[in-house]
Amino acid sequence: MLRHTTKLIICKHCNTSFKTKQSLFDHILRIHPNFIGTISNKIYECMHCAHKGTRRSNFIRHMAKHNSQTTFKYINCDASFNTKLRLENHILQKHPKFAVSESSKIRECTHCEYKTAYKEHLVRHMLKHTGAKCTCTKCDASFTEERSLDNHILQKHPELSASVSDKIHKCTHCEYKTTKAQYLAEHIRKHTGVRLTCTKCDASFIKKISLHNHILRKHPELSASVSHKIHECTHCEYKTAHSHHLASHMMKHTGTKVTCTKCYASFIMKISLHDHILRKHPELSASVSHKIYECTHCEYKTTKAQYLAEHILKHTGVKLTCTKCDASFIRKLSLDNHILQKHPEFTSSVSRKIHKCTHCEYKSLHKPQFIIHTMKHTGAKHNCTKCDATFTTKRSLHNHIVQKHPQLTASVSSKIHKCTHCEYKTTLKKNLTKHMMKCDASFPRKEYIDNHTSEKHPQLTASVNKLKKSLDRFNTSSCDIYECCNVTFDCKSTFDDHVIKNHADIVR
Repeated sequence: MLRHTTKLIICKHCNTSFKTKQSLFDHILRIHPNFIGTISNKIYECMHCAHKGTRRSNFIRHMAKHNSQTTFKYINCDASFNTKLRLENHILQKHPKFAVSESSKIRECTHCEYKTAYKEHLVRHMLKHTGAKCTCTKCDASFTEERSLDNHILQKHPELSASVSDKIHKCTHCEYKTTKAQYLAEHIRKHTGVRLTCTKCDASFIKKISLHNHILRKHPELSASVSHKIHECTHCEYKTAHSHHLASHMMKHTGTKVTCTKCYASFIMKISLHDHILRKHPELSASVSHKIYECTHCEYKTTKAQYLAEHILKHTGVKLTCTKCDASFIRKLSLDNHILQKHPEFTSSVSRKIHKCTHCEYKSLHKPQFIIHTMKHTGAKHNCTKCDATFTTKRSLHNHIVQKHPQLTASVSSKIHKCTHCEYKTTLKKNLTKHMMKCDASFPRKEYIDNHTSEKHPQLTASVNKLKKSLDRFNTSSCDIYECCNVTFDCKSTFDDHVIKNHADIVR
């Protein structure tokens, strides 16, 4: 373990160990303030708050937070900082050609071209070359920096929080704790509702890294204002602020995928594999290393926070409303796609990746739909490995496998819908509905099939909208304009004649 590679100093009050005496004194100030008299180093106290410390550099950095007038700006971009050290580090990272430090020492890596003004940043970077890691004594988790290990202890092993040497940031609204100030700031926004807004468009974000990633994708001309490290693809022009996004992107070039050991389904991202395990093989959920988000209303579990948020809306009934019109949606993806299709002039507010067809003007946020569309141009199809059948969509291929080659069902990654009365299976939900009805009736509008189901198949009414919802569109008692089938009528008798003639099944 990294923290035991040198002789350590032990705190006599809680047996926590430290590399330096100064770190021990800082620990006593935060954790054991009643024993402040045992500290021999000079103590720096803030006149604006209760902050105390034994490190002068940390104290100067802290005081800059109170003095909002102290701002260091760089003349070649719009970036500004509250300390000169941060400004110089920004120049080293973003503008290396102009890196001439007058007050701070430039620290350089001996293995690569990395440079920084922070000693701790260089130490953290060197771990990538040496392979040294900090290991948790409670579990097998390992980290490249001690602060991340301490944060892990706070989140996973709170009973060992006394062993944390870094400063602990606490939320004033709940019991959340972290060693990283940035994480606390992002967490606080969940309580306050305050979001970070893009200066170029109306897009807003809770996390700063999400804002920076948005700037890289939507407004690359402002990339100089991004303070996070920019990860660039060596094969194309792709850039991102998320290192794991780059790793997933690189797999598109290398063709590398992660495979499920239970059913051989393959995925580009490890988080998608783990989400698959939770849904398809819950008995293997112990092997999932990503954070698991659980629904408090049902047994739903996922590795993606966004999926849980969208799932919760099914229970609460809360919907996302378009700011340009009155359209509402359960999923943000659907809202963003609506903006793309109906309000293209506001596409800059869409936070998701937009898939654009290179053969025509088609755009979509739904990758499966985009792939299906491109097949119209390329003629590409999904082939069955067992027979010569071909399909335009992967889901149709999977449905074919379930129907014709049930012995290969384990290779199907699409959701399988099962009949509760017999062994019928399908990957197409509409096919299951038809099977349950055992009826070949077809209708031009959804409300008509709902009405048909209520009358002819009452046992299935729980799976469709009630008849009243079908008739709501014809309730015109509160207005003088009558609408049906995209046709308007200003006379009720004419409207009634239209309904009786064209929609007799509705008025029965």
